[in-house]
Amino acid sequence: MGAEPSRIHVELPRVRIAALDYGATSPDAVPVVLLHGQADLAWSMDPIARRLADRFRVVSVDLRGHGESSHPGGYSLMDFIGDLRGVIDQLGLDRPVIVGHSLGGQVAAQFSGLFPEVPRALVVAEG
Repeated sequence: MGAEPSRIHVELPRVRIAALDYGATSPDAVPVVLLHGQADLAWSMDPIARRLADRFRVVSVDLRGHGESSHPGGYSLMDFIGDLRGVIDQLGLDRPVIVGHSLGGQVAAQFSGLFPEVPRALVVAEG
């Protein structure tokens, strides 16, 4: 099944975002960011993350208000998009593939529309 992911935290101006980092098989591994749905958390993407972790650097994010991320009270789509930008920038994820399910798919799609130069590819399931 692979090694357990590392729990990481990204400190942004008004929120602390938690994530699971499945590591990278090589320094030039393509990054993949996983975004879960409304009633889920980063761990819900674990089966997908484990299938990709042998080829990519996989980071599964707890969206704000979910899992171990802060619960700041602001939950607009733009809040989630800003958090995603901060996570990508602070972790130095160069042109990640962004995968989103449900709410995560909405965030991923809107993010990609606002910042089309950032994602390498976009995968949206039920967004």
